[in-house]
Amino acid sequence: MKKVFAIIAIAGIMTACNNEKKTDEPKEKMEEKMDGMKDKMEEKMDNKMDKMEEKMDNKMDEMKDTMNKKMEEAKPKM
Repeated sequence: MKKVFAIIAIAGIMTACNNEKKTDEPKEKMEEKMDGMKDKMEEKMDNKMDKMEEKMDNKMDEMKDTMNKKMEEAKPKM
C-alpha cells in the first residue's frame, strides 16, 4: 500500500511541476477586455464632458441675457 501511495504521490508531483502550458491566451483576453472597458469609459467621459460644456454654455448665455436686461432697465435711471 505504501508503494502505491508513493507512486501516486510521485505522479502527482510530476504532473504539478510539469505544467508548461502558456498562459498568454488568458492574459491577452483580459487585456482585450480591459482595452474595451477603457474605450467605453473614455467615450462615457467624453459624452459627460460634452453635456457639461453644453450646460455651462447655456447658463452663460442665460446670465448674459439677464445682465443685458438689467443694464437696459438701469439705463433710464442713469
